Amino acid sequence: MQITVNPAQERFIQERLDTGLYDSANALLEEALALLEERDQWFNLDIEHLKPAIAQGVAELEAGLGMDGPVFFEKLLRRSNPQTP
Repeated sequence: MQITVNPAQERFIQERLDTGLYDSANALLEEALALLEERDQWFNLDIEHLKPAIAQGVAELEAGLGMDGPVFFEKLLRRSNPQTP
């Protein structure tokens, strides 16, 4: 298979190769395709298996069990980094 890229895409590829993170355009393309596949998997998630968790979250919010966003993230940071004051 041959792939044709436009000049802007070629510059983009060359800039990435110039960083030294990729050994070849093929390696860069493999990484790009892996990321595309991962993104497609997220888009194709079966929303049905998420509905019970969403319903539980809504019920908890309605029962007043919600948490302010900044407070939540502060607690999350403390849990992941015990040295955080």
